[in-house]
Amino acid sequence: MFEVHVCKAALREIKQLVFNPIFRRVYSKKMDEYLRQADIEDLGDAMDFIDGTIKAQVEHANEDWEVRDGAWHALHSYPGGPDQDPHQDFPAFETAKALFKRQLGQGSVIVALMNGTKMIVYPGCTGGRASMQKRKVLVLQRGDVLFFRGGLAHSGAAYDKENYRLHCYVCIRGIRQKANSTEAVVFDKFRCPKCLVAIDSRGDLTAHKRECEDEGDYICGDCGRAFSNRNTRNKDRSRKHLQAVVSDADQVEESDSSHGSRMEVDTGEGDGEESGGGPSGDEEESSEEESSAGGRDEGESSEEESSEEESARRRVRGERRGRER
Repeated sequence: MFEVHVCKAALREIKQLVFNPIFRRVYSKKMDEYLRQADIEDLGDAMDFIDGTIKAQVEHANEDWEVRDGAWHALHSYPGGPDQDPHQDFPAFETAKALFKRQLGQGSVIVALMNGTKMIVYPGCTGGRASMQKRKVLVLQRGDVLFFRGGLAHSGAAYDKENYRLHCYVCIRGIRQKANSTEAVVFDKFRCPKCLVAIDSRGDLTAHKRECEDEGDYICGDCGRAFSNRNTRNKDRSRKHLQAVVSDADQVEESDSSHGSRMEVDTGEGDGEESGGGPSGDEEESSEEESSAGGRDEGESSEEESSEEESARRRVRGERRGRER
């Protein structure tokens, strides 16, 4: 939005200011030596031009918005420092009050004076809470302007090179704004149902629960592994150990079956005389004669029975014909 020569001129002006360390963690008494801030009270030509341009843009967007005198600050980051903790520029109480009275929220503006200016934001996270999964790093180039809601969770990013940038508050006409009213933001936590440890994201919780199950109270008697509940332990046994047992049993059964077949082949052949248990030749002839004689007796008796039945049927037919006559 701003030309390169304007940004370079503003950069020369703010480098003359006295920068003091500011917080890395909100409410902490220990300041961050890698992140410093200077209030801009007297505006040079370049800063005056930037101030007038931003004021016009803000008031054009909404007539109830305003950039008040003394709202500008210069931020200076040194290389090697950590990310700033998430926070919001306006307390939740003040943003709620503004929404109730004007149906409008406060805002903040960042003007990048150097390439590679970074900022960490959590889109959609307001009201003092943020989700780690929504974390995004915005990278601005020289002259870019970023406008965001005053209740949006955000933080300063770590740098590997020295960086200067501008920041100002956008307030609402008729609503008082306390100075230095930054409020901390807390991350949503996901607790493990077993050990109750707090996890920052659902993905990390899933990974933790897998590890936590390994320290459970239900022990598998086959492999010695511990599980957090009985069902998981039973699934481990049925899917791994019982299937292995069934597979081994099938192999043993196949082995026994093939071995039994070989034994039948080996013992099925043999000479009666050598084994001593088979009948002699005379005994075989005698048994054959007895069986043939028995067969003749049975055949003769069956023929006699059929002849008697035929005679009886003839007598019955003769008696019927006699009665009919």
